[in-house]
Amino acid sequence: MIPPLLMDIEPHHVVLDMCAAPGSKTAQLVEMIHNGEEAAVSVASAGAGLAETTKEGETDGRATGLVIANDADYKRSHMLIHQTKRLNSPNLIVTNHDATMYPSLLVSDPKDEVKQYLKYDRILADVPCSGDGTARKNYNVWKDWNPHGAFNLHAIQVRILVRGLQMLKVGGRLVYSTCSMNPIENEAVIQTAIRRCGGLDKVEIVDVSDQLPQLKRKPGLKGGWRVMDKDQQWYSTYNDILTDDEGKETRVGRMTKSMFPSEDNKAEDDPTRIPLERCVRVYPHLQDTGGFFITVLRKKEEIRVIEPEVTKQQRLAELQQPTSTSTPAEVSTPAEAAETVLKTETIPVLQHEQNVTPSPPPSPGKRKRDSPASAPTVKKLKAEADETSLAPEADVDSTIVLPPAPEVSTEAPRAFNPRTSTGKKGPPPEEPFKFLPHDHEVLQRVSAFYGLSDRFPRTCFMVRNAEALPVRAIYFTSLLAKKVLESNEGRGVKFVHCGVKAFMKQDVQSPEVCPWRIQSEGLSIVAPWIGPERVVHATKRETVHTLLRELFPKVGGQDKVKEEPNGAGAEEVKEGEVTEETPKKAEVSGEEKVTKEVKGSFMTIGEIDEQVSSLGMGCCILKVAKSPGEFNDDMILPLWKSRFSCNLMLPKDDRK
Repeated sequence: MIPPLLMDIEPHHVVLDMCAAPGSKTAQLVEMIHNGEEAAVSVASAGAGLAETTKEGETDGRATGLVIANDADYKRSHMLIHQTKRLNSPNLIVTNHDATMYPSLLVSDPKDEVKQYLKYDRILADVPCSGDGTARKNYNVWKDWNPHGAFNLHAIQVRILVRGLQMLKVGGRLVYSTCSMNPIENEAVIQTAIRRCGGLDKVEIVDVSDQLPQLKRKPGLKGGWRVMDKDQQWYSTYNDILTDDEGKETRVGRMTKSMFPSEDNKAEDDPTRIPLERCVRVYPHLQDTGGFFITVLRKKEEIRVIEPEVTKQQRLAELQQPTSTSTPAEVSTPAEAAETVLKTETIPVLQHEQNVTPSPPPSPGKRKRDSPASAPTVKKLKAEADETSLAPEADVDSTIVLPPAPEVSTEAPRAFNPRTSTGKKGPPPEEPFKFLPHDHEVLQRVSAFYGLSDRFPRTCFMVRNAEALPVRAIYFTSLLAKKVLESNEGRGVKFVHCGVKAFMKQDVQSPEVCPWRIQSEGLSIVAPWIGPERVVHATKRETVHTLLRELFPKVGGQDKVKEEPNGAGAEEVKEGEVTEETPKKAEVSGEEKVTKEVKGSFMTIGEIDEQVSSLGMGCCILKVAKSPGEFNDDMILPLWKSRFSCNLMLPKDDRK
């Protein structure tokens, strides 16, 4: 939980979680985006002056920021949706892409000559790692750990971090984290990414020692570290490998110069020394926790050129050069170095959709893998990505602009057909997001029925089908999420989830009744803007208890109340739900009447009986006000009014 706490998120920020699954940190980010929103919406919907009641970057109290959560694995991305869905946030988008080549998202019309791309105020890179910091809870870490695991992951972690820094706004903050204690996955990644992006003039490490004061921590390793091969050979510098004739070629193929410390010879006051001591190391024994590594980075300038990675072939070629052992470097000569800096690289290209929707590259788990058998997959990922590099930033306004990506096919992805396709089956194609026009007849009917305020953004309703027809569900999302979805339609961006179900279609007793009921997921979004004609107010605990316990209680005088002559009390009789087979006999004016003892009492329904009776059939909301001795908090519940009864539209488990 530490990394999100160091991101300093505000309601108007655009946040990217690059490796989000399973979603616990993403949930924190979403909560931070909506911090203070409930009170602000309540004041705004009451009609108070917006300038005095809302924070900067909010509209009518609602947060205008956006959280984009990404994961490379399709199944894990759906696990992420399951974890975040309970927060019911319209300001969330889930994507399914390889984080090392995360696509630039348009926020302008694709037909514009000058395209604007989304840049992020905050980025979280909780990257895949070996997970050796979780050894206290994960037995497989003890059983399967080997030093080669970090070698496989190091290059992937560097590429994720560099891509994140490239997409970050100037002045924005990126938090890099792992649950590993291995410096190859931590300090080595930080120093390599900063160097590739242009040094401390472009990216700095933020000192967060004054934040979270009760957290016991240690500084990052600034005095250097050694690297151990899987053959248990220790090396302090990359030069040691090149001068070791035994197994030189094999070790150079596995290790890179970026895994070794490069700042050990610089003085403390040297402005070019990367202050790795500003990194945060959380050791398990300090505070009875797991092991964790966190670094906060701030982007100072646009990154125009990114130093390319040295491939395995280039490293092996160094062995053939006579000067390689004396002056090892990723680029052999100053001339080559100058030429390398001037090179431009290729922007991550959105995957061209073929007849078969290809599956995303497998993502190493954030924690230790269950079996070492998955190591070759990671190695393959690394080898394939050796030839992939990231693009320089364009010399443009740094607020929301990235260099344009090469255009990809605008042809819609086709569903996988096992009869006609010979390739490997990939994830099923996602249904497209289509926005409804504000004057759509369904939206007009819904708005008129519920008396929605004119200030409610009716342009943000969407459906998930290619025909743009409101068949079963209508979703609601934020304005910025809408812009992102519409601008990137047909560009091959894999949007997996967005929006909150606001309305669901319901079978109705009469065609005059509005069939669109408020879904409980979107209740908190829609409820503040509903007109008073569809609102029922309750104040007593007994009223809510009865509605939760009883299905379809009668309203409008349908339940008859029998009073005894002596005025001792009254008893409601409801057909059905009899708890005792044996009738009780009561003497009333000499006549013998038979009544049945029924389950529960319906006297308390009288509090809302008149309100519900005066409503037309269809959905409404029940507002329960906070009051001493009754309720500690305000509540809003969906209520359905039928011809002779009402019912809370809650699942059985929620009723319990």
